[in-house]
Amino acid sequence: MDSEADVIISWRFGFLLRMRDGLKASERGIPIKYQLHMLEEAYRLGDT
Repeated sequence: MDSEADVIISWRFGFLLRMRDGLKASERGIPIKYQLHMLEEAYRLGDT
């Protein structure tokens, strides 16, 4: 995968699992997160 992404976000859990496995194989350090977890983090940061 050739990308300059800082993070991969998706609603589809199966997609996240496949991407995680593929990125582990290529040793890319891109975090993969479920969209609801990203929303939770954003709301938490907004409360500070």
